[in-house]
Amino acid sequence: MYKEYVKYTYANGKLYKGDNTYSENIIATYKNGKIYKGNSTYESNCVGKIKGKYIYYNNHGAFIPLMRFENNKVYKGQTPYNSNIIMNYKGNLPPLVMCLTAINIWRFLL
Repeated sequence: MYKEYVKYTYANGKLYKGDNTYSENIIATYKNGKIYKGNSTYESNCVGKIKGKYIYYNNHGAFIPLMRFENNKVYKGQTPYNSNIIMNYKGNLPPLVMCLTAINIWRFLL
């Protein structure tokens, strides 16, 4: 009934497009604190990483701090100032979703 509304599915460290977990629908993979494009875990396909409360974007091998996730809030940069709040969320976000959220928000803010 609601299948058409499901945009992404997260399961077993992978983010899939739509409501199924078919390998051809893999958008990204999360493994050992890093996020990779598609089904890959090659370093050349690493687009970001999570370390502690921070999300880093991989810019040609240099990891740039993008966001901080803390107290159900997403902050731009590394400081938890109210002026840096980008969004609020409820519950726990899977690590891959956290990374993708940070990377997509960062690109939108440029």
